[in-house]
Amino acid sequence: MFLLSLVLFPCLLTLPQPEIDRALIEWSAHRPGDLILNSTEAGVHNVLVFSPDGDRVVLSGSMPEQETGLDSLKQIGVKTVISVDAALPDVELASERGMRYIHIPIKYSGISADERAALALALRESEGPIFVHCHHGKHRGPAAAAIGLVGIGACTTDEGLELMEFAGTSKQYPGLFEAVGTASKLDEASLASAAHLLVETARVESLPSAMAEIDRVFENLLLLEANGWIAPAHHPDLSAASESGRLTDLFRVLETDETTEARDEHYRLLVKRARLDARLLELHIETGELGSAGRAVDDLHNSCVSCHGKYR
Repeated sequence: MFLLSLVLFPCLLTLPQPEIDRALIEWSAHRPGDLILNSTEAGVHNVLVFSPDGDRVVLSGSMPEQETGLDSLKQIGVKTVISVDAALPDVELASERGMRYIHIPIKYSGISADERAALALALRESEGPIFVHCHHGKHRGPAAAAIGLVGIGACTTDEGLELMEFAGTSKQYPGLFEAVGTASKLDEASLASAAHLLVETARVESLPSAMAEIDRVFENLLLLEANGWIAPAHHPDLSAASESGRLTDLFRVLETDETTEARDEHYRLLVKRARLDARLLELHIETGELGSAGRAVDDLHNSCVSCHGKYR
C-alpha cells in the first residue's frame, strides 16, 4: 500500500516563472500522492504524482489552461500529455513546447476494455514524465492514470483506488471506482490491440449524434430527479453525478464544434448558456444541493427550448 503524503512546493505553486531546470526535480524522491502544481497562476490544478518510477513518471491533474498551463507542464519536464476529456486537446500549442498529446476520451460512468488497454499502452510506451488529465483533474483523470498503471503492473488495484481517493475522486462516480477496483495487469496481446487508439485527437460525436446523446442524458436526469436523485429500480446503473458530468461534457464539445462557431452569435450564446446551466447542475449534484439541482434542470430545459424554437 502506498504511503501517501501531501508535499507542497511553493516555488512551483507560483508559476509561471523563469524556466525550471528539469534536473532539479528528483522524481525518485517523491511519493505517490505528492502535490506538485495547484494554482490559477500555474494554469493547472490538482497535479499529483501517481508514479515516480524511474523513467515512467506519471502525473494526474486538470486540463491545462492554454499557454499558461502548458508552459507550467513544460517547466516540470512533461513530455507526453494524455487527455481523457471529451474536448479536443490543443495539439499545436503542446507541440510547440515539445510535448506530444494523446487523446483517449472516457466517460464518468466507467472505462471500457479498449480504453483501459489504450491507457496502459500509452503509459508504457510514451516518453515521460507523462501527465494524464480530464477537465477538473479529480475524477476521470485520476481513474484513467490509476487503471493504466494497474494495466502495466506498476501498482495494485488497492493502490490505484487509494490514489483516486487522495485526488478527490467522488464516490458519486461508482463506475470509475469499479473499473479500477476490478482491473488487472494486461497481457501483451491486449496492449498491442489498442495501438490504433493512441491518436492526437480522437473522434468525438458529430452534431446530430451529440444532440441525440444530449436528449438521452437529459431523459436520464429527469428519471433521476423524479426518483429523488437516486437510481430507479428499473435503471440501477444510473448516477446523477455521472449523467450531469456527461451532459456538461457534451455541451462543451458542442460549444467548440466548428458547426457552432459558424452559426450566428445568438445561437452561440444559447449553446454557451446551456453549457453553463449544465455545469451548474453538475455542481449542485456534486455538493448535494438537490433542491437547487431541480431548479437547474428547469433552467436547462428552458435553454434547450429557446434554442430549439428558433434553430431546430
